[in-house]
Amino acid sequence: MKYLFRFINPFVRVILKSPIHFILSHQILLFRVIGRKSKKIYEIPASYAHINDALVCVTLRENLWWKNFIDIEDQEIYFKGKKINKKISINFSDDNFVRTKLKELIEHNPIDAFFAGVKLDRNKVPNSEDLDKAAKLHTVIILN
Repeated sequence: MKYLFRFINPFVRVILKSPIHFILSHQILLFRVIGRKSKKIYEIPASYAHINDALVCVTLRENLWWKNFIDIEDQEIYFKGKKINKKISINFSDDNFVRTKLKELIEHNPIDAFFAGVKLDRNKVPNSEDLDKAAKLHTVIILN
């Protein structure tokens, strides 16, 4: 899966920053991440859900890019074709919180269930046991 994203992400980045962003920007935003140690700039696409006036994203904890958000307050993103700054918070230690946000994200974008390893029933309701397991593997990123 990781190799698939390495192939697809350059195209996604171009689209999200272009006039045709609307093709993807209804469910994907682009983080502009500055490496804490390297100071290199990375652009990371992430699925999001608009929940309670916040943008909620979830990524695997093993994807280390989110650690660049530790101890920062603001984050630059491309959202719906525009570069903006948002307040940012991350949570990777409260599995119940992560589970709740992961469930909300999946309910908003059912395709994210596949990427999170969560099965859906025929009514697109996430499997509870799968959510419990997935919560232990993910980090929640909230942008306000």
